[in-house]
Amino acid sequence: MSALPDGYRILRPTLDDAEAVLDVVRAHDIATIGEPDITIEDILELMGKTGHSLDADEWLIADADGRYTAWGYVDDSYGGERLRIDVSVRPEEAGPVTTALVEVLLGRAAELAAAKDLDGIRVRASAPHGATGLREVYENAGFELDRYYGRMNYDLSGDERTPEPPEGVEVKVFTELPDRDEAARIHHRIMDSGFADLDDHVSVDFDSWWANTAASGNTPYDEWRVVFVEGEPAAVLQTANIGAADNGGWIRNLVVHPDYRGRGLAQLLLGTAFALFAEKGRTWVGLSVDTGNSTGAFKIYEKVGMRPKYMIDVLKAWVPVSSPAPGSAVS
Repeated sequence: MSALPDGYRILRPTLDDAEAVLDVVRAHDIATIGEPDITIEDILELMGKTGHSLDADEWLIADADGRYTAWGYVDDSYGGERLRIDVSVRPEEAGPVTTALVEVLLGRAAELAAAKDLDGIRVRASAPHGATGLREVYENAGFELDRYYGRMNYDLSGDERTPEPPEGVEVKVFTELPDRDEAARIHHRIMDSGFADLDDHVSVDFDSWWANTAASGNTPYDEWRVVFVEGEPAAVLQTANIGAADNGGWIRNLVVHPDYRGRGLAQLLLGTAFALFAEKGRTWVGLSVDTGNSTGAFKIYEKVGMRPKYMIDVLKAWVPVSSPAPGSAVS
């Protein structure tokens, strides 16, 4: 691991550190996107997420006075041959601190690759567009730009109403479907089919997906929807409680089965989401989307009035199992 400034230490976080982690991430957000974009509920969900553990996949860096200056983690939520790393650093601590933390995370990625009996593993990282320092650290570590994501936003007026489905189309509430297991499997099948033609899609089996979805214990299933066309499942809407503490609504996934694209189902579900969040008194709706998505999702979101709040550079790297292990770096 690259040297840290004198007196700095790399540590394992606990859930008791959540407020301190939030402070680090908010400082990072303010420096890179102009305002904080995360709540304590989001941090607790991330720290307890299936696919990484506090004891093996998360790190904090503390300065000589014990103040936390950086937080990072490896996310292997779905297993397979790809994972994600994420880093937040106080702006005044960029440079050696960021470099050291990224090296630790990549070492852990190599460990996970070895545990899967792989030669190496694909790793993704992201940096807000314009966060040139963070992106430079990633590039020096072997990452290259892969794509851009847009963090889209829609300001609710409070007057939004649920759109009327066209003839032969029904929008049903997930929690009101008679068979909860089958309802979940419908969501999984449509997601797998709808994302299959995207070049970065990694198929995940139902049990792994459902375990990861249910792990937060805070998923608003009453907001989830399934669209049926002539009785056949055709599209799904999945939300999350991200942003709820800031009076926002969050669309985690909106997917239309390839056989039913071009029928206005995405706009129908967007209108449905806007209305249900307005009814709950929320003031905005957000989502994240690949701007180059081959389904044209970015343009659909713009068409209904959503606008980019900020852009995110998504980077990729191949990490061989020979990368240094991070274990010795933890004090």
